[in-house]
Order: sequence, then structure tokens, then C-alpha cells
Amino acid sequence: MEYLTFGLSITGAVLGIINYFYSWNRDKVRLIIKPKWYYAYPTEHFSVEVINISTFDIYVSEISFYVGQNQKLMDMTNLHIFPIQLKPRENRSVVFDSEFHKMPEVSRLKYIQIFTSCNEKFKLKGKIIKKLKNQ
Repeated sequence: MEYLTFGLSITGAVLGIINYFYSWNRDKVRLIIKPKWYYAYPTEHFSVEVINISTFDIYVSEISFYVGQNQKLMDMTNLHIFPIQLKPRENRSVVFDSEFHKMPEVSRLKYIQIFTSCNEKFKLKGKIIKKLKNQ
């Protein structure tokens, strides 16, 4: 009988630990950020698509462009679309002016940062930034 009790207690402890990590991962803010080129004849536009892969609603409060560690080139909070509410598995795109990528400051662009209303930050770096600089 004591082996059965011991086995059930070990099983309960393992399931409790697994459930803890599952709930911790489930309650995280998770976004996918996809930079895209949007073609509207005869011009092309740069856009940022934000996809909510969390299990709860998220509000995107700001999209900012940085040329240095804390040097903000531009933020998009002055638009009337913010904050953007994203339900689970929902996506939204913000399309920028066709002249945006021709601004001289874009050549110094380091990263794009997305802020949520719950103070989470998501950075976008990489090839698309290099492509945006070289346009």
C-alpha cells in the first residue's frame, strides 16, 4: 500500500510541475512581427504586420523606429489608430507612406520596436532593416 501512495504522490508532483510551466508559458504576451513590402501601383510602401499568438487580447500602443540605443527616429503614436486591439490569432498591418523609406534618416535605422499597453517590448532587427536602408 505504501508503494501505491508513494507512486501517486510522485505522479502528482510531476503533474504539478508540468502544469506550472504550461500555465506560465500560456500567460505570456506573444506577438509575431512581420515587416512587409506593400505594392500599390505605381509605388511601394513599407508595412509592419503584428499578429497576436497569445490566448488573450493585447493592445499595441506604439510602433517606433530607432537609429540608436535610445534615439527614436519616429514613433507612430500620433496616428489615430493607436492603441490597436488584437484578439487572439488576429493580425493588423500598419502601412507607411511611400516616401518613408526614402528619408535620409532611414539609412541609420537600427531596429523597429513594438510596445504593448502592458509594457512589453518586441524588437525587430535583421535583413528587412538592411533592405529598408538600401532602398
